[in-house]
Amino acid sequence: MSGKVWFTADLHLGHTNVIKYSNRPFGTVQEMNESLVRNWNACVRPGDRVYVLGDLSFQKPEGAAKTLARLMGQIYLVKGNHDRDKILEACEGRFVWVKDYFELKYEEQKMILCHYPFLTWRGSHKGAWNLHGHCHGSLQPEVNRYARRLDVGVDVHNYRPIEFTEIREILNQREFKPVDHHGKKEEDEEDV
Repeated sequence: MSGKVWFTADLHLGHTNVIKYSNRPFGTVQEMNESLVRNWNACVRPGDRVYVLGDLSFQKPEGAAKTLARLMGQIYLVKGNHDRDKILEACEGRFVWVKDYFELKYEEQKMILCHYPFLTWRGSHKGAWNLHGHCHGSLQPEVNRYARRLDVGVDVHNYRPIEFTEIREILNQREFKPVDHHGKKEEDEEDV
């Protein structure tokens, strides 16, 4: 596949209260929606892939379909807690697929994609990343200091998707320390 690979989450298109809850710099929900669409399309090209890790739209189904039709790229949706079935049905043809969880391998990098952050995940001790949304940037820095985990939500990344190489640069700067036994050297001794 050609094109770049992008990640994002928590757009909350059409959600007036998220402006207050997440301290977003927009005066109205229309301004927020237009800024998010403009920022997305300033980054993403038609052949690019965009993995949206949940909470895409609070709009009415027909409004959500119109907004998604304006977004460039191929959209893969990992559902969040606010992704309602009526919206997903109205936008069905706009998504390559819709899943609850996905394991992606790109440029030899394994990634666990979910709306929610994990404390530990499949392959975390072998370099796999956990990309998520849901937190709107509220996880304290010390929570992520030793984790290969990243909130890809718009509230954390200037209200735009973040590209794979940007994520790699951020996560490669972190020293990994496991929170479970999997990071310890296992002895080659037999059980007795």
